[in-house]
Amino acid sequence: MKNRLLSILFVGMVIIPVIVSIARGGSYQSPQTYLIVSLQPTEDKSVGAAQVDVAYSAGFNSIRVIMPWTYPGQAEVNHDWPRLCNLAAEASELHMALFLDLVPPPSKDPAKPPKPPVTSSQITKYDKTLHDYMMYLIGPNGCAQGITELDIQVANEPNYSVFWPQATAAEDYTHLAIRTYKFIRQMVAKAGLQVPVKVVAGELASSHDMKSFMDRMHDEAQKWDYHGPFFDMFSYHCYGTDTSQQPTFPDSVENWLVTDFGQPVPLLCTEYAVPTASRFPGTIDSVSIQSENQQAKLFCQTVSMVRSSGLAGFGWFRLFDDPVGAPTGLYYYDSALGQQGHSPVAKSSLKAASQCLAAASAAAAVRQP
Repeated sequence: MKNRLLSILFVGMVIIPVIVSIARGGSYQSPQTYLIVSLQPTEDKSVGAAQVDVAYSAGFNSIRVIMPWTYPGQAEVNHDWPRLCNLAAEASELHMALFLDLVPPPSKDPAKPPKPPVTSSQITKYDKTLHDYMMYLIGPNGCAQGITELDIQVANEPNYSVFWPQATAAEDYTHLAIRTYKFIRQMVAKAGLQVPVKVVAGELASSHDMKSFMDRMHDEAQKWDYHGPFFDMFSYHCYGTDTSQQPTFPDSVENWLVTDFGQPVPLLCTEYAVPTASRFPGTIDSVSIQSENQQAKLFCQTVSMVRSSGLAGFGWFRLFDDPVGAPTGLYYYDSALGQQGHSPVAKSSLKAASQCLAAASAAAAVRQP
């Protein structure tokens, strides 16, 4: 959807006409600072394109898409690649970066915890799924060959039992990360892919003893005779660990990376969010709710943290409220998104958030060699 004139976007009481302009010709570089927002895969191409356009207009240069992964009854790629491409194709037109995360979905039944890839055959299947998605995205006939970079995130919060219930989570996760890193490197070389591909390990929850988990990852890697990083970037989820919801600063994580893996690598906070009042009452504990003004303030504090601490970027979860989950969007849930002439309704926090994103982009441009 090239040169699409977006419908008028409402930011509080201010109406801002936004034109999505797409650079043409020349080469496209990966972002100096990743400004990421999570989007929902969709069966509707118009909805997918509209999500990406709104994200781009808000000031994000990267999108993150979480895709489900299960074992052994796995038909996700055959069924889900169009849902992913409905976002990725427009991100390609806008030359954004794409973060792809395959995650075993948490079970609604506590007696049936999620099953992350632990055994050798499961890891093989996990990496084969990544291969297939990558080919659909950036292979010879891929739907997203214009993205500036594909970033493969390895699982989600393995140090949190909701997502990785095994007592040997750190060791199991290390096996997955090492094998996936080696697999991706080999695949990129063999397939001759032109889009840069990076592997992002970690995805650790800041509230669940990251230090111990990273130490165990290091020790397990040593047993595998793997010295140094087995990832291109490392990531954590910088949700605050107290009621103020202030973002968790990266200083300790950066030091642990050097201590455990021998050298500094780019570090990202790939997930942070602040819930506001929902249009769907009862979807979240009211204690967690913040005003939209506070959401904007904490959003900008996190962007400022990225700039001041040297983080490679940060990710906001999500762009639109989830009607059945935490209402963390910068826009309200929109069932009519993608329809001709329709305008999504922004929260009052969007204006400040976009200004902070613009400042971060400008600062990154100045640093660019």
